[in-house]
Amino acid sequence: MGQKEFYEGPHRAEPMDIEAEIRKAVATFFNGDIYIQDRLFQLLHFSVGDMYILPPYGLWAAALKIVPQLTEFLQSIGIPLSNIDWDKWPPLRRVQPDHIHDWIVSLSTYFKTHWDDGEKLSIVDSIRRRGELSIFDCLIGTMQAPGSTGCEINSAIHFLLEAKGKGYPHGDDPDQYWKELSESRQFAFSVANKLEAWISPDPSFGDQQFAIYHDGKGFRIRPFAVFNNYQLKESPLPDGSLWIARGNIIQPNSVFSDEALDWLESLINKNARESEFQLFFKKHPEFLLALGNYKTIHPQVILHEDIGTGLVPDFFLEKMNSDFCDICDLKRPTAELVRIQKHRVRFRDSVMEAVAQLEHYRDWFDDKDNRNVFYAKYGLRAFRPRIVAIIGRRQSYYDEVNRIKLESSLPRWVSLVTYDDVLDKAKQWKDFALRF
Repeated sequence: MGQKEFYEGPHRAEPMDIEAEIRKAVATFFNGDIYIQDRLFQLLHFSVGDMYILPPYGLWAAALKIVPQLTEFLQSIGIPLSNIDWDKWPPLRRVQPDHIHDWIVSLSTYFKTHWDDGEKLSIVDSIRRRGELSIFDCLIGTMQAPGSTGCEINSAIHFLLEAKGKGYPHGDDPDQYWKELSESRQFAFSVANKLEAWISPDPSFGDQQFAIYHDGKGFRIRPFAVFNNYQLKESPLPDGSLWIARGNIIQPNSVFSDEALDWLESLINKNARESEFQLFFKKHPEFLLALGNYKTIHPQVILHEDIGTGLVPDFFLEKMNSDFCDICDLKRPTAELVRIQKHRVRFRDSVMEAVAQLEHYRDWFDDKDNRNVFYAKYGLRAFRPRIVAIIGRRQSYYDEVNRIKLESSLPRWVSLVTYDDVLDKAKQWKDFALRF
């Protein structure tokens, strides 16, 4: 959020009713009585610095906080959250009742009527016809709308293009520029179409929702959102509604807390024993869940136990959409990963020995009897699981190109993750949650 919580913009004599001002602006802009979904009010409360409006890129940035499901959508179009460079964009601020703010200006940047070549928007007519305005409508609008001059792309399209590793149009040659502009528009329109097809079927999505929970001391009530939802059956219920299940309820809690981040960092810096890291991840499972599409961790599940020769991986990671699991194994952060020998860079023998041990875990599940025993005992399944090995420090690698080359030589089922990677991913999620 920067040094100041709110920007210092022009003040008004009397505080305004923000919700009433938004309703008035929407009715004026769409020339009619439009129902506004609750969560859109939350979104439109944001602005950027001393611009006093929420620009198209800011709409997406704020929506990613308010609508956790959008991260799933971005991943479906090849944009992981880690690809978004937040530092390139001005921070968001909340609009205050005593500041002057023009929501008509914001709406006009999301819903420009057409490009200079005459191509018109489809979403505006749909909003007027339905008499309803949602967050998704605004996001689709930004993908259909041109920039301020009517020909270049707007900041929301730039925002997603940069996350895709593109960032055009930027060609100096006019022919190249118009070619890149056309490609940018095609990308934006494809995102709009996919978003329109992807929209959540949950009829309560646009409502502000609250969760009641017990924190060990007393009952609490807080706003919440869901990461995703699913239609369980194709046939509807007798009243015509769908069978909807929600996944991963999101609410403010202690995950990735400052205390947990400090604890992990201190363990890494003091080169703690594996048992200390096991204890940490048992207490803070979110650090391992963030490594992939996982919902639960299962520590120290015994595959086979003989005197001195047990098979006990550190953690099983249960997948989000099934009871099949991957395996996570911990090594020391002091482990040296890379060896340079006669101008040749390769993994050290200790790494390859660790991979061989992990392959032993993996091969255990090739036996059907082993799988049946595993399921009967733990209620979990695994077959040729992926292996996540947390080992060493990022500084072991010469550079990122060197790391990619080395890791490409490993079996496809192995992922080597350094302790710095685990810590940085947690900090990214922490930073993402606190931006607004």
